Amino acid sequence: MNENNWRFVKKRTAADGAVYVSADKTRYRRTGGAELQAEAEFQRRIADLDYPVPHVLEEGFTDDGHYYVVEESLGDQTLHDRAVASLDGGRDLPDDIADTAAQVAARLLRAQAAHLVQPTPGTLRQWLDSAGFTQNVFEENPDLDNPRTHAVLDHALDRLGTVPLVQGHLDYGLPNVLSAGVIDWQHHGLVPLGYDVLPALEIIAFKGGNKGYTQYRGSVKGTV
Repeated sequence: MNENNWRFVKKRTAADGAVYVSADKTRYRRTGGAELQAEAEFQRRIADLDYPVPHVLEEGFTDDGHYYVVEESLGDQTLHDRAVASLDGGRDLPDDIADTAAQVAARLLRAQAAHLVQPTPGTLRQWLDSAGFTQNVFEENPDLDNPRTHAVLDHALDRLGTVPLVQGHLDYGLPNVLSAGVIDWQHHGLVPLGYDVLPALEIIAFKGGNKGYTQYRGSVKGTV
């Protein structure tokens, strides 16, 4: 691969490696290790299931032994970046961005609902511990590690027992959403149907809160 065809974009935030864009901005190249290789394999599988994700075009290893993957570009600006750039003294998420977020979320939900996953014993508990960072929470807040808290968690799992499981993103939100789909599937795993999209409301508030925007605007309230 000709390194001169790629422009450095940024270091990857949650893993070793970096992100590059092609000169014509139609492809992205990411470098990393075994975690990126697993992500690319997963991404190929869900692309075949009509998930709105970039298609993997090429993969291999660099001369120094690092794994790389080349994928199609879904655009050069996430909805989070668009939201921040579009603010004009207010805090409301612009209607066009909220509408686009709702459209992408609908595409994701349709694909997930069409490909339910049969759970194995302990799968739901594993999702709870991973998504809720329960081990970290208990280590940092030992007073919460008590019978009452565990009873509440067990009750929540019982109620979720009837919700189908699907292949999920686990870090879904406007920073990982573009108008053409969803990127950065490194935290993928089984989730209850709807889990990706619903917490995006909280993630929007978290990412936007210190950047200046909120998730509601007029008639589109609740659509994202």
